[in-house]
Amino acid sequence: MRGKKAEFVQVKTGISGVTDIEVTSGLQEGEEIVIGSYKALRTLKPGASIKVDNTVPKREELTS
Repeated sequence: MRGKKAEFVQVKTGISGVTDIEVTSGLQEGEEIVIGSYKALRTLKPGASIKVDNTVPKREELTS
């Protein structure tokens, strides 16, 4: 993300899990990345405006 606009940057990845991917190179310190569902990211176009939402998602409590 640069200037509240989407910019695609090639990165190298390391360890990955179900919901997390380690980025080992391609980003500078302090740069922000865009995260979201697969569907949202697949339709994102370069230069698209991005709304920043840094709120922490609520976790669903498990009941037994």
